Amino acid sequence: MADKSDSSTTPKRQRGRPAKYANNKERKAARAQAARERRARQKAAGFREVRRLVKPKSAPLESDIIDLSHIPDHRKR
Repeated sequence: MADKSDSSTTPKRQRGRPAKYANNKERKAARAQAARERRARQKAAGFREVRRLVKPKSAPLESDIIDLSHIPDHRKR
């Protein structure tokens, strides 16, 4: 049997992949920078930036396949 008395002094290999960012602040900054760069690329390519929440229209649901008249209004969306 091997002597394991010196196992505490031998360097251990870390398990798993190392963390990409040290903390949340660093991660958020990297995401924000990537978003800025992505928007700049899209703007240069001719995309028009529209940043708004789009609310669904309150029109009743319609289907050519099945009859939706039996579905109550609060269950349609």
